[in-house]
Order: sequence, then C-alpha cells, then structure tokens
Amino acid sequence: MSQRPFSIASLPSLDNGRAALSIDFEIARCIADIQERPNDTQKRVVAVNIELEPIQDARHGLSEIGCKVKAQAKLPTQASPQYKLLPQARGGKASFSEGSPYDPRQMTLDEAGDHE
Repeated sequence: MSQRPFSIASLPSLDNGRAALSIDFEIARCIADIQERPNDTQKRVVAVNIELEPIQDARHGLSEIGCKVKAQAKLPTQASPQYKLLPQARGGKASFSEGSPYDPRQMTLDEAGDHE
C-alpha cells in the first residue's frame, strides 16, 4: 500500500475517487440547472468543504487526521408563476379555475351557458 500526500491534486485517488466524484456530481447538477433554466441569470454555486480533525492517541498524542470532503450545490429556488385563487367565504379555503389558473372567475362555455 503506497502513501500519497493529501492535496487537491491527489483527491481523485482518495477512496477510489469517491470524494472527487461527489464534487463532480454537484457541478453536473449546476450545469443541468443552467441548461434547464438558461433565462434565470442567478449564479449556481458548488461549495466544497474539506474538514480536517485531529485524532489523538492516549499514548502517542496525534495519531491520525480525520478528513471529510463535503460538496453541496446551491441552486436558485424553483418557483411557479403567481396563480390567482378565489377566496371562499369561510373555512380557510380557496379555489382556482382549471382552464385558466390566472383568472379564478374564468368559466367554461358550458358553465357560462348555465348562467344565461
């Protein structure tokens, strides 16, 4: 078993590349989001944290260094357009028009004919 110095350059060799793959996965999420929503000009960010922690041995002091690699994509919030709801008189309820989510009073032709 060979020893390698730990660095960003050697990260692909750590744990058969699993740590580096987690970073690549989050980068791919950001790129896919940009491709799906190119008109959303907000930045997509991949945050990479490398946590290093001393591990003490009672007899020898510092015996090892714990290392954890974390990657997280930060994407703009997905949001629908603003739909219009018609409040009901009581009970905390509201309704919408299936045919026109932007006009809750919109009726179908059949419904309009019933009101003549």
